Amino acid sequence: LITGKTTVIILGDGRNNGNDPRIDIAEDLHRKSRRLIWFNPENPSSWGTGDSDMLEYAPASDGVYYVQTLRHLADAVDKVLADG
Repeated sequence: LITGKTTVIILGDGRNNGNDPRIDIAEDLHRKSRRLIWFNPENPSSWGTGDSDMLEYAPASDGVYYVQTLRHLADAVDKVLADG
């Protein structure tokens, strides 16, 4: 159950593997939740290349963070917490 008190965290590279990316679902999650945060392990220079739909998912998110190491994860969590 997703409500206005829910923070949704997605961990993934935003690649669709040739399938419909269903941006509408991400937008629906964003609309129903307090916020939608995306942790992506792929370097931002690859977003939007090949089958990556990350550039389409980003506007449906409150934050997209490059998270490939524990340091990246700690920095992203600090940023999410600071943004409230």
